[in-house]
Amino acid sequence: MAGGSGGSVSDYDRAKLFDKLQQSEEATKDKGFETQVNEYLNDLLAEFNRRSPDVSKHLDEIQKTISDEVGETLKLVFGGSVAKHTYVDGISDVDALVLLGDSDYSNMAPDKVRDRFCNLIKARFPNFEVKAGTLAVTIYFPDVEVQLLPAVKAGRGFKIANASGKEWSTIRPRAFSNLLTKVNQANGSKVVPTIKMVKAINSNLPPSRQLSSYHIESLAVEIFRGYTGPKTQKALLKHFYTDAKERVLKRMPDVTGQSSHVDEYLGRDKSVNRQVVADSLGLLARKMHSADNAGTLGAWQEIIR
Repeated sequence: MAGGSGGSVSDYDRAKLFDKLQQSEEATKDKGFETQVNEYLNDLLAEFNRRSPDVSKHLDEIQKTISDEVGETLKLVFGGSVAKHTYVDGISDVDALVLLGDSDYSNMAPDKVRDRFCNLIKARFPNFEVKAGTLAVTIYFPDVEVQLLPAVKAGRGFKIANASGKEWSTIRPRAFSNLLTKVNQANGSKVVPTIKMVKAINSNLPPSRQLSSYHIESLAVEIFRGYTGPKTQKALLKHFYTDAKERVLKRMPDVTGQSSHVDEYLGRDKSVNRQVVADSLGLLARKMHSADNAGTLGAWQEIIR
């Protein structure tokens, strides 16, 4: 009986050892998979950044060329040259707000200010195409389109044209920029890269299922404010889509004051448009979770392509 008992203990120990080895192998495999996917995402981001034109040099050139008419040029975070919208969805969709220093501007209607500013840009940049949209003025340089949004002083703040281009809206342009910077820093500077990745995925969706650039940025600020999960690119991307599919069903206030909500283009709470967009976000979230379960880099690559 002693021999039989000893054999039983030995089998049990071998089973425990096998389980530990298997768990170790699976942990190593999981760690390798996580590393693979994050390296892939980081390589994609590096490629996005290499392709991004240098807007800053053109903004500096514009500042110098029209300095006699400009009180301040407020460079925003990013968005304008990527979105390429003539109509501005949000102030982060332009490359810069241009505060016009001439007091005459303050007494003019927004569309008149835009037209006068457009003529100024055309006169100072005669070798480039210049067009006025509903709100912004775009200069078409050979390497990039630079969008400028004229603004005038309003007390201690600024005012720009509202969505119609006919009335003024008082705005707090630094409110959103500062908030995004704070949330980004709190998450290891991974939120801004996550936004870029989301915008890349968003651009591949049918137009009816796409989010505006400003809406994506605003969602990211809310989603990652207080986030305590892993600070890897893959983890943040998965978390964005898992959370965003619920948040898009309700309107989001615009902290800049440019409009009442950043997502007015989707209509009322739980509208059909919002449900369509939420469905797309939910599908992407499920695909990411399935790719993790599959444990293959190829499954992730299919999502991002």
